[in-house]
Amino acid sequence: MKFGKMMLALAATTLLAVPAFAADTLKVGVQAPITGSYANEGQGIQNSVELLAEQINAKGGVMGRKIEVIPCDDQGTAMAAAICAKDLVNQGVSMVIGSYTSTCAEAAQKTYFKAGVLQTSDGTADSLTEHGYWTFLRNSFPNSAEAKFAANYMVNVKKYKRIVVISDFSSYATGLADATITAIKKAGGNVVSYGKIKANSQNFTPLLTNIKSKNPDAIFFAGYYTDGGQLRAQQVALDIKADFIGGDANANPDFAKLAGSAAEGAYVINVPTPEMLLRHCQAIPGRLQGQIRNLAAIDLDNHERRRDARYYLRHGADQELRYQEGR
Repeated sequence: MKFGKMMLALAATTLLAVPAFAADTLKVGVQAPITGSYANEGQGIQNSVELLAEQINAKGGVMGRKIEVIPCDDQGTAMAAAICAKDLVNQGVSMVIGSYTSTCAEAAQKTYFKAGVLQTSDGTADSLTEHGYWTFLRNSFPNSAEAKFAANYMVNVKKYKRIVVISDFSSYATGLADATITAIKKAGGNVVSYGKIKANSQNFTPLLTNIKSKNPDAIFFAGYYTDGGQLRAQQVALDIKADFIGGDANANPDFAKLAGSAAEGAYVINVPTPEMLLRHCQAIPGRLQGQIRNLAAIDLDNHERRRDARYYLRHGADQELRYQEGR
């Protein structure tokens, strides 16, 4: 899930770090797409934060104060996100977790900054940390970092010769696509086509038909799982033999549901799961091992109940991340 594997751990760290104010409860806002196209992720964020707050409250809360979670549905749109920010500030929140998309996180940033409200998001657009807002804390890698990894993987590991890049028009997707194209070219790779889709348009046949004529050996999709699953299914239906590599926003169980049997063999680039971190913790410098074990342990408590499609990492030179349904 693009709602990173470390969200609960980072939320816990931020919650415990907030200083005490004269109030009965510590108000924590959750800005997320609870309805709309990304409701799967938004509801997961809300449920996870509420679960964590419940666990902390059961232990006495934060400095003697109980956590009160105040959710706001930004519907995955910038306009609703800006409204959410004003609403949460007016309700007196000390910090906000969200939003899911970079577009929504960025639309709310300035309001939180002016109010001195901390905001943490797993939005990956590089622009999120370029405004100089001290209130914003990113808890995921930026697009530029993912782009370098993806480009190296496609050009130097898989040795693709004809790469197609697809994105939608969102801040996240456009930023990731542009950064990946730059990184591919810098690595000596060949981008034969760059196309954009309208999110949630469902029918991608015209674009894919054009792509098929380019005879690609890889398709990198920088958009969200809601389109990625259908894009992959239609790609296979059109008998386009290229490998499908999705950006981190495709790491969601619904990708596999939307793609159906076509999900088999697709690649998704994302941060490691808690199990992976623990399994390979010995390779990390000693002073960081304890921190990583603590972060992973917090998330592992809730990890199994949150996913119904699993991923595995095949370690070696290529470090491939493949979808495996039912494992």
